Amino acid sequence: MTTIERADRWEASFPFARSMADGDRRLARASLIFSDLESGAVAYEFDTPCRGYLMCVGGGTRVFRPTAAKLDVALYRVAAGGACALTAQCLLSGERLAASSVADTETILAVLPSDTFADLMQSSAPFRDFVLQEYLALAPKLSRLLKAHLV
Repeated sequence: MTTIERADRWEASFPFARSMADGDRRLARASLIFSDLESGAVAYEFDTPCRGYLMCVGGGTRVFRPTAAKLDVALYRVAAGGACALTAQCLLSGERLAASSVADTETILAVLPSDTFADLMQSSAPFRDFVLQEYLALAPKLSRLLKAHLV
């Protein structure tokens, strides 16, 4: 699959892209880095710098927090058409990744580099709205997880 075909698939997977201004959409498409992961492959690791905003074009990933007891606490999953809220949080805060992520199945990720992410957060309301919706959708999941582990 060519880069143009991958960018077309990204745009089809993320309807907000069609609502972006032409210049913003061109910037996003030109900046995307695609990553093909086999099942079980690492998307990112705990306590590493965030390389960009991860959007799942196909397949899915599992985000989890490793513990000192060598157990993994599952935080959430990212399916096709969704984005990794943790990468948004890290890019907005400048912090390192607070979890790890692995592919559940064969997965295609679109990575939007941090500088492009920052530019689009300022210039593109459709992109910004998508990022915030994905981020805010995670809050109830994390709240339930914390309650389950604190009780």
